[in-house]
Amino acid sequence: MKKYIGLWSFIFALLVVPSIAFANTTDVKIIEEQTEIINANPDNAVAYSKRGDAYLRNGQYDLAMADENTAIEKKSDYAAAYIIRAVCYFKEKDYGSAIKDNTKAIELQPKYGWAYLNRAVDYLMLGKYDLAIADCDKTLDVDPTIIRAYSIKRFEP
Repeated sequence: MKKYIGLWSFIFALLVVPSIAFANTTDVKIIEEQTEIINANPDNAVAYSKRGDAYLRNGQYDLAMADENTAIEKKSDYAAAYIIRAVCYFKEKDYGSAIKDNTKAIELQPKYGWAYLNRAVDYLMLGKYDLAIADCDKTLDVDPTIIRAYSIKRFEP
């Protein structure tokens, strides 16, 4: 039981606290700016994704998900949109969908270490520790500066 409490504390510190720290009035400004860009050019996938990311940081997961879905519809090879949508799925505890989106992002951009790390956390939440450790190793292979991967590797179920 003690290990599970430690796991949840770790997951909270890893994912929730950083999200709260970055949510601020800057995101409101980003939302406004990206909305203007979208109004001028409704096919701009990057603007939808940037606005979705700002919604995500503000805890507006439904709006974030809608914008990332639109970004992917507009530009199906846009890895960032898959990564942000994966975080939305994670927040909804839909780890299987999060894994699929992180996997798609990895296929599109194999040198992006954060996608491997995010997928490692998804695997961890499903109790798939071997897959989580493998993704942590891959994270560190492509970007050794992502030190959170070491924390996950130290976790013992």
